[in-house]
Amino acid sequence: MQKRITADEILKQLKEERINTWFDLGLFIDRMKERRKVPSVEFKGSYEEYIDYIRKGGVAFVTFGYSVDGVTIEIEKYAKIYRKNYQGINIHYIGGQFKPESYRIIDTRTKRFIINEADGFDNWDLYKDFFFTKLERGSSEYNTLIVKFWKQVLTITKKLAKYVETNNIRLLFTVNVCSNPGNVSLALAIVLVSEYLGIPVICNNHDFYWEGGSRPAEIEVKRSQAGPRDFFFINSHLGEFFSLVEVLFPWESRSWVSVNINYNQNKHLINVNGHNPANIKLIGTAVDTLEFTNTNKRKKINTFYQFEKILSRYEDTLVAYSAEDVLKRKLVNENSPRPILVGYRRTKPIRNFLAENIVFLQPTRIISRKRIEVGFELIDKLLKYSDFSNKFRETKHLKLTILVTGPIAAGHYGYFEKLLKRFFVLLNSIDREFRDKVYLAFLFSELDKEEFKKKFENPVGITELYNIASLVLLPSETEGRGLPIIESTACGTPIFCSRYFPENVYSNVIGEHLPEEERLEVIEYDGKKITTNHVKNIFERVFFPHKFSEEIMHNKKAVQMRYSLESLNENIKEISHVLYLQSSSNNKSLERVKKTIEKYKAINNRECNNKDLQFILKTKRRHYLPGFGRLTFMLNLKSLIDPSYFRVEEQEIRGLAFTFANELVENDPDYEFFPKEKIIEFYNAVDSIFLYHKGEEKIRHDHSFSYRHRNMKYYPYQDYTIQELTGIINMFFYDIFRPELTCKIDVSGHFFY
Repeated sequence: MQKRITADEILKQLKEERINTWFDLGLFIDRMKERRKVPSVEFKGSYEEYIDYIRKGGVAFVTFGYSVDGVTIEIEKYAKIYRKNYQGINIHYIGGQFKPESYRIIDTRTKRFIINEADGFDNWDLYKDFFFTKLERGSSEYNTLIVKFWKQVLTITKKLAKYVETNNIRLLFTVNVCSNPGNVSLALAIVLVSEYLGIPVICNNHDFYWEGGSRPAEIEVKRSQAGPRDFFFINSHLGEFFSLVEVLFPWESRSWVSVNINYNQNKHLINVNGHNPANIKLIGTAVDTLEFTNTNKRKKINTFYQFEKILSRYEDTLVAYSAEDVLKRKLVNENSPRPILVGYRRTKPIRNFLAENIVFLQPTRIISRKRIEVGFELIDKLLKYSDFSNKFRETKHLKLTILVTGPIAAGHYGYFEKLLKRFFVLLNSIDREFRDKVYLAFLFSELDKEEFKKKFENPVGITELYNIASLVLLPSETEGRGLPIIESTACGTPIFCSRYFPENVYSNVIGEHLPEEERLEVIEYDGKKITTNHVKNIFERVFFPHKFSEEIMHNKKAVQMRYSLESLNENIKEISHVLYLQSSSNNKSLERVKKTIEKYKAINNRECNNKDLQFILKTKRRHYLPGFGRLTFMLNLKSLIDPSYFRVEEQEIRGLAFTFANELVENDPDYEFFPKEKIIEFYNAVDSIFLYHKGEEKIRHDHSFSYRHRNMKYYPYQDYTIQELTGIINMFFYDIFRPELTCKIDVSGHFFY
């Protein structure tokens, strides 16, 4: 592999581009795609040599920021696997910020690089301009934003390119930055560095902006349901603006492999975004099943002790405060919160707080979409359930505590205050005899802080908290994956969880598409109503856990089969091998396209002067088209009205072709016996249909794609309809998978096949 350009040369070329409008930016991206080499970076050696090439350089993980959250924990797992498989490799973490608590979980060997402009969502300074400001063409906001945006893109590109070049980084592994537009400047900068420097990319996507998001027109006309990500579409009426999002999230390239967490995401990228199926893979997650397991009684006692010391803020005595105290006296500082125990009233020092305590663990951050308040409703229902309340009453010192582990997410301190108020309402609504027995505890990620670790010889972690919990709570509205489901079932702790959005993500985590022995068994909540059946199931698991030993063992085996580190290791090896295969020269595919189109032209009834057809149809002054229309012309009305929407229509055309190709492969009875290399060869041939061009158009019509692209390039595939294109794809299929068979074609009876 050879880098075709230096970081300084990138900046020089980019500064020469005159990007003053959104239209300028769109045309620039079009030119970059048309002129780029396919693949962007080519490797001619063996797979072993490829692995050695990556190892001698390094891999850089890129995300918005690092904290004690699901994304950082996942990246650490990936990094661990790269260190195992690429001995001596340099690992780099690049992001907009590294929160202090992240240092506890990030390997000390990892090199960290901060790009201040690369932070995401509310911490990205253009976020509100992009997605919370209604833009109109010609407005001052519209015109000013492109200038600020392009300036920031150049800044990030300069910093990223310099770092990649200086540290000889040979692979970028992005996580969530090219699936949700939390920072569009960063996404475009990554594309520029990848394309110009020739750096392959593994683009890891946990969730996408279109999962739970729709255009206003779709909500109004098609009556689509309103979703939590609709705000991303606030400016979707501006094609020159929004097509940027549709093209970048994620970027389509032979040198990019998009790795998603569920099958529906894969299908969307193929069918809607028109991505090459060869460049799309699934990636699982993993838990260390040696770590996430049952612990012994001594460890549990130690965990309770440390937990109690944390809540006492390392004082000799533990005191609970009322919700009113916490709110009025500001006992939790927004910028540096410390652990606290909240109860019905300010108490005297509590002794043996955790000796007799039912712990409901919510291992999440404090953010509204986690719906922590559902736990309050659950407690209310439990205390009104006679079997539970009787058992709770029998033991004088028995307590019930909801334990929330994570920090307050940026911008969600108001939600934290609402939780306190709702907890206060709960305590005042339950029977008086129970009010001093119910608590709410916040750790604010204390387990990840240096102060905590220095206090104890063997500081506990999240695994130990799972083991002291009687129940895990995950009533979230949305989740990128839902890691607590896997972690709790690995530890043998029951979990009460919602069927969160996207529902297919939840379904995949549970394993609803798998045989029964591989499915996880949980207490499922529809997100609307806690039923008597829920309450009964929880009561039995809290007070009689021994009755569910078979369920516990079943879940542990399922986790071992599906979510072990070894499974993830094999998964990443497979992705790396695909990236290697896609770094091969595309000349063979282009030659196949050229020959197949010539062969197809010779047998195509519309072009070979078929006498029977001429007898049926008068073609002297008209054209007969077997299909919707020639692909040289834009067919969507919106493409003719909006000068930038053609990019979406091009994605749709590619999507139709790849959908057909994908179904040919996956519906074939011999699919499981097809070699991986042959499948990739087939998909690359289909992809090359859209890359192969020769000469120039004689006439450029104002409703043609070449007119929108501002060039005269002649692409032979555009002579055909999408229906005819399926004939060419079929010929690829037989040539690659069935070369020993003769595909007999009755040209008198079919116009395309």
